[in-house]
Amino acid sequence: MKIRKKIVLGGIIVIAAFTGFGCGQKNGNEGDVSPAAIESEQTVSGTAVDVSDAVTLKEAFQNDFTVGAAIHLGVINDNDRMEWICKNNNSITMGNEMKPESLLDWEATEKSKDGMPEIKTENLDKILKTAKEYNIKLRGHCLVWHSQTPDWFFSKEYEPSNGYADKETMRQRMEIYIKKVLTYCQENYPGVVYAWDVVNEGMGDDGWYRTESGWYETYGDESYITDAFTFARKYADEDVKLFYNDYNEYTPDKRDLIVDLLKDLRAKGIVDGVGMQSHFPFDTIHHLP
Repeated sequence: MKIRKKIVLGGIIVIAAFTGFGCGQKNGNEGDVSPAAIESEQTVSGTAVDVSDAVTLKEAFQNDFTVGAAIHLGVINDNDRMEWICKNNNSITMGNEMKPESLLDWEATEKSKDGMPEIKTENLDKILKTAKEYNIKLRGHCLVWHSQTPDWFFSKEYEPSNGYADKETMRQRMEIYIKKVLTYCQENYPGVVYAWDVVNEGMGDDGWYRTESGWYETYGDESYITDAFTFARKYADEDVKLFYNDYNEYTPDKRDLIVDLLKDLRAKGIVDGVGMQSHFPFDTIHHLP
């Protein structure tokens, strides 16, 4: 395996996130790449940085971007797989366990005195504690999404048969949910979460905002996206980066809409970048020419 790269960055700020699915190996030597097999030269602002001794992707690209893996709770609970992940990556993202349906607590929410949502922290503790122990950064995914957010969260009195709650109620619920998730992570595990996908997949492939969404339907428009970033910036630590995340961003209409959104959010000072999501199974990659 050879890795060759020559990158020139001059007056351009590039925010990139690479996410792959980690494949655990219990034999630490199997699959290693010898330093001699990797030849790399990086040019940044005219200064060459030698990374020829790199033996993993995270080392080869240490001055360019973070190399990460999307994992699940089974990996968190498996020391051998976590060691392999951390050897080859310097960031992890949970595939599902930090999404709203995994963190929202229905029973506690129904009993809450202020009528605001409550969160579950058992699995969240496992994730954050493990990331801290392995000294690997964690990208939070995700705070606001049309999918994997339970119907009861959007409902009057948290009962789906009652229909949707009104916009102001949902705005309050959103703020409290984001506040509780971010505050819990930051107060109990400071510095572990370095970035959040604040809003996930808010656009359709038709070049317009996704309307088949509990957020869009309760708000009546796409303004929930701005609210989500406003609240996230309000409660996130200053050094935590906030991203809009989506897929198929190469399609012109969708791309243009995302760019317009990002310009508006950037002008307000509440977004730091965009996540470009893709899914490439290892068996597919293995057979690529």
